[in-house]
Amino acid sequence: MNTHSLKVNGFSWLSFAVALATVTALGCDTYALDAPPALPGTNWQLLSLTSRGEPIKDAQNPADVEFLKSGEWGVLHYGGFRQAGKYSVNGIELTMKTEDGDVYMQGKMNYQPADEVLEIDDGTYLMRLRRYKPK
Repeated sequence: MNTHSLKVNGFSWLSFAVALATVTALGCDTYALDAPPALPGTNWQLLSLTSRGEPIKDAQNPADVEFLKSGEWGVLHYGGFRQAGKYSVNGIELTMKTEDGDVYMQGKMNYQPADEVLEIDDGTYLMRLRRYKPK
């Protein structure tokens, strides 16, 4: 094989292959670090639920949110109002349905591990949850 076949217009295919392998490896590691945590058996605080374009402001009295190992979720709002239903996870998409079967939230999850904040974006609303361990 001659060296001309490895370079086209000064471009080295070997350099391209090494760069592609590096970017792929870094991309996989980054995704794994920022992947949402497994939800079953976790507890969260509902920091905010805002519509697209609305300023995000953390709730002064965040609601408690739980994802049970049984596939059920519940939100206990300040003042005692409770919402609940079933949830499922498919990759990075979370679907939460009410007890009546209506969709409560269905969107893509994005996890910020430094702040332990999970964002669920359904295209219209953005739900932000902060992980905590109940006492």
